[in-house]
Amino acid sequence: RAAAGTPFRFDVAVPDNQPTGVYEMRVATRQAVSSVSHLLVTDYPVVVETTTGNDDPKVAQQVPLPAAVCGVCESDQDVDCFRFYGTKGQRITAEVFAQRTTECVHIMVSKHPIYHMNPILTLLGPNGQVVAENDNYFGGDSFLNCELPETGDYVVRIRDVRYAGSEKFTYCVELSDR
Repeated sequence: RAAAGTPFRFDVAVPDNQPTGVYEMRVATRQAVSSVSHLLVTDYPVVVETTTGNDDPKVAQQVPLPAAVCGVCESDQDVDCFRFYGTKGQRITAEVFAQRTTECVHIMVSKHPIYHMNPILTLLGPNGQVVAENDNYFGGDSFLNCELPETGDYVVRIRDVRYAGSEKFTYCVELSDR
């Protein structure tokens, strides 16, 4: 038996034919039923952010296309960078799930002035220049859809628009060329 507020983990079995999207869920125990939370179901391979070395585009974590890149902007001024190879004319989509999957949990918190991540997404080209950037497409979550101007390594950069951070600032970036 754990104290109230103790973090816990559990596995969720998702049927193979479950449509992708965000679903409401609750955890039921013998003592109670939890408040509502959200679960993102994706058909992309899941890539978890490495614990070190992805704060700068020069050392961005390599990811495949497509991928569901899951991470945390855990501290103030945290910037997470992910690298992929793209070809000229290839259409890339990057969609952030942050507020849509954590908002219900964090609106119940009253002790912290910033309740949930406000992500901004930037796509950097092989020369390091900004190719595309977006803030607040799906509510507070970002979305990019663009054609790559040249062949080479691209970097997707995600951060909180306020450069705030918290262990609760979790996100998933669905990155694809679909």
